[in-house]
Amino acid sequence: MDRVQQIMVRSQSAPVRTSCGVALLQFLLDFPLGPQRLKQHVAFLLANLEYEYESGRLQVLDMLAQVVAKFPAEVLQAQSDVLLMPLVVRLVNDSSPKARAAAGEVLRSLLGRLEPPQLDRAVGYCRAWLGRTGGGTDAALRRAAAQTLGFVAEAEGGRFGRRMAELAPAVLRVLEQQAARGADGDDSDPALDDESAASEEACPGWHEAYYCLLLLEKLVAQSAAALAWPTGQSAKTAAAATAGTAAGGSQPVSPLVPELWEATVRLLLHRHVWVRKAAARLVGHGLASPRVSGGLMAARPGRAGELAFSFFLQLECDQADEPTCLQAVKCLVSLSVHLHREHAAADAKRQRAAAEGPAGAAANGSAAAVNGGHQHADGEEADHEDAEADGDADGNDEPDGDDEAAEAKAEADDEEAVDGAGEDAGDDEGDAVSMAAQVARRAFTLRGLVRRMARLADDARWGRGRQRSAALRWTAAAASALGADAIAPHLPVLLRPLELLLASYNKAREHVKGMRSERKRRSAVRGMLDPAAAAAARLRHNARKAEGRKRKLEVLKRERSARQLSGGGRPRGGGGAKRGRS
Repeated sequence: MDRVQQIMVRSQSAPVRTSCGVALLQFLLDFPLGPQRLKQHVAFLLANLEYEYESGRLQVLDMLAQVVAKFPAEVLQAQSDVLLMPLVVRLVNDSSPKARAAAGEVLRSLLGRLEPPQLDRAVGYCRAWLGRTGGGTDAALRRAAAQTLGFVAEAEGGRFGRRMAELAPAVLRVLEQQAARGADGDDSDPALDDESAASEEACPGWHEAYYCLLLLEKLVAQSAAALAWPTGQSAKTAAAATAGTAAGGSQPVSPLVPELWEATVRLLLHRHVWVRKAAARLVGHGLASPRVSGGLMAARPGRAGELAFSFFLQLECDQADEPTCLQAVKCLVSLSVHLHREHAAADAKRQRAAAEGPAGAAANGSAAAVNGGHQHADGEEADHEDAEADGDADGNDEPDGDDEAAEAKAEADDEEAVDGAGEDAGDDEGDAVSMAAQVARRAFTLRGLVRRMARLADDARWGRGRQRSAALRWTAAAASALGADAIAPHLPVLLRPLELLLASYNKAREHVKGMRSERKRRSAVRGMLDPAAAAAARLRHNARKAEGRKRKLEVLKRERSARQLSGGGRPRGGGGAKRGRS
């Protein structure tokens, strides 16, 4: 069989490689082999994982997948350490994306069949690799360790949560380093959307953060208690406290859980699109979980506005695909509810302060300044934009030098403003300054988010259809989530794009209707001017319709005949069973 396995790797013919692989697998499964002979065959397969041609490496990986799936459990346990290390190395060292994906599938299958002692040993290796702090080989080991831990999380399911307390420090260090390197960089740098060497050079270490985020996402999906926010503790208190236990379970909760969520939030605006998407999905899980969303929102004032700003930028990005838009819409709907609650709480506080007198009003004014509130006397923010504010959604615009004076003037004018004033995209400088201030502090109020989404829904540029559809879906979902009373003040802004769409639709419909009427008119005129030609045209039209009906009947006859030949039709005449009984 030595010659057969060599041909399986080296042959340039796919059928030959497949036939040799089938023969070798049958030999390994049925022929009585001693431990040493079996080890030689496995060693040959593992050595050829570095074969120079991709086709040979893929055939070897396919053979290993069959071995892992069909070998007896006791034999596989004995060979687990021999198989594990070369497969982990191929996750990062192979130049072929297909080979890396195949190696990942084989490793996932292998980990799924291992017993707890072997899994504990594999996790120990990964924990040591993930804790390395150097570059080069250490970075490759961190990436492989994070990816392998994700496979272990899939294999163990909810039981993997017990390992998070010991893995959290290393995972947190990777996420924080990448957040400082990629999320706080220059916003003018182009986004990256592949795993090429150029992407790694432009944003070193993004692979590690990406696979760590995938690990956390799998953990949240299978064991949400392991990443539940510690109740009654802030992020700093939880970081200093000892590990507690998840409510209702015995799995230890790491005190670093709040810091893991904070690092994930910072990665929402990472330069690499893959990291950005993984962070968005993880934060989406957190917003959907009451055991996380409460602590996440309370950990920092204005957190809902910051998250809304980040998800809006993800939605507005040119690289946003359909899953990204859907995830951003879901999160923005949830954040809209939080923003409305914050606005209602600030409004109630302002009313109480006004009722208490000048001292309370002064205290309320300082609180509003801390929260970044630029609000009307009726409780609505002055969030109208002018042409200068139209391009500031990317966070790069800075307020002008006269912004402070204009803002002070706007706040004074707000006291005299009536409800609904300035709805028409107006010329109010104070409104434009208010939106610029929101972008400068990278956080939105509810009214600011509404105006941005309305403008995105009205973006008729080529290639922006996906973003427009997402903005319209957000409008419908936010109206349902907020309720009639909460959404009513924003309807003049939200309905403007819908009115424009409806006007465009009506215009197109009238155009089609006019063209149809014109065709009928021309046909009538031709009938009057040349009756013979009109009659010939009617005959040709009727002949085409008759031919079409004839073809349809022929198809129905053939289908009925086919059903009768296959035994599916009923025998003609009926009563056969009765005649047989008589």
